Amino acid sequence: MEQPNVSVIIPTYNRGPILLNTLLSLKYQDYPQSRYEIILVNDASTDNTMDVVQNLNIENLKVFHKPKNQGAGAARNTGIENSEGKLVIFCDSDFVVPSSYISSHVETHKEDSSLAVSGMGHWYYLFSYDFRDQWYPFQDIDFVEVYNKDFIQERSSASKYLLTEQDIREGNFEPFLFNPNYIKDWISMYEQLIQLFGERLENFQYPWLSFCTGNLSLLRDNLTSLRGFDETFVRLEDWELGYRFFQEGGKFCFSIKAEAYQQHHPINPERNNVDVEMFKHLCCKHPSIDIYLMALRLREGLSYTNISKVLEQHKQLKAGTPEILPLLDRFEENMRDYAFLGKRNAHLNQRGLTDGKYLNAIQKTSLYKEWMEAYHVTTQ
Repeated sequence: MEQPNVSVIIPTYNRGPILLNTLLSLKYQDYPQSRYEIILVNDASTDNTMDVVQNLNIENLKVFHKPKNQGAGAARNTGIENSEGKLVIFCDSDFVVPSSYISSHVETHKEDSSLAVSGMGHWYYLFSYDFRDQWYPFQDIDFVEVYNKDFIQERSSASKYLLTEQDIREGNFEPFLFNPNYIKDWISMYEQLIQLFGERLENFQYPWLSFCTGNLSLLRDNLTSLRGFDETFVRLEDWELGYRFFQEGGKFCFSIKAEAYQQHHPINPERNNVDVEMFKHLCCKHPSIDIYLMALRLREGLSYTNISKVLEQHKQLKAGTPEILPLLDRFEENMRDYAFLGKRNAHLNQRGLTDGKYLNAIQKTSLYKEWMEAYHVTTQ
């Protein structure tokens, strides 16, 4: 693949202040400007988004407007429909990318064009804009530390824009890096996946969890064959598409070279409630044990590494231990109930997941040792 045409698709909704940094960072790329287009899809923003866009002079920037807010998946579909590049890069409007960003994605696809390439293996967060008095309480507590830095105090006294165009052009990001406590669990989880399974996530049962469209690339042909994002998902739409790509034989890869920086901004904690509803929607659309098991992460906090082990052993037993198939089927039924209802309402003990006969059969086949220990504690 020799310097293909690239489409960078950015959905945005009310991210005006930090969107400026995103667009400026895509302006200063080392990839030939004639070979890439920036497609911004404004999802009916009500803030200063359009003022930001109109004041920029970026020749290869194309802007599309949604008449009403429909969510990131629908906005990305609009971008796909209007893109011309052979390779599509999804970049969220809260990212700042280094000058090598596009060329790094392209370089990884030269190694294997069938990949979905994620730059989200290691998450780096930038404190780039002063949202003082707009943070939610769970964020504000963490940000006291960074506000006390002399460098940040100096910048914030001059402007709410802490990161300048010169910083972006020169790649001066180090002074603005800050990872607060409320996101460190997710950061360490993805870093652990790379440590255990490598960048190609070999032997990991959930490689499609790398399909995070904040920073992701794949061939446009793959997107069109999958018919893009399911617009009924207002959250988890990227995982849902990644799962379908996986079912079609797609491959996944974390690329350290393609990593970028996510800008801090106010995050409404109510979105967690939306995630719960969208997970149930995911279970309805893809009724499968691998989806149901994800409830152990969302409800219990188990790592995806442990859940991957559970799924791997479950597949092995279903393929090679026919005498306990009824028990395994019962396990899947219980996990379905658990995914939809939660541990208090699923009546797992009554349904047989932890009765003595079932446990004996499980233990004899060495099924889910780590799973039984972790799950048994949380359900008693």
